Amino acid sequence: MADVLICTDWNATAATCDSVTLVPNVYLFSSGSVQQIDLLLNGGFDPQAFGIGFVGFMSLFAIGLATGLVVSQLRKIR
Repeated sequence: MADVLICTDWNATAATCDSVTLVPNVYLFSSGSVQQIDLLLNGGFDPQAFGIGFVGFMSLFAIGLATGLVVSQLRKIR
């Protein structure tokens, strides 16, 4: 946590800040982590991540089922 100075009155012609306010106890995050924090706090749902996970799960299930069927047939032949 940190104390942050925020410009409350910007002078566009001189490109200077005319008035500053101190905001205490502020959490600072990098710009790269803002999207992940927003997703965490707002309970977001990412369809792309769900699709990747679902396809991966179904692929492993199909591979396991096919392997089990092949092994079963090989045991029946012997």
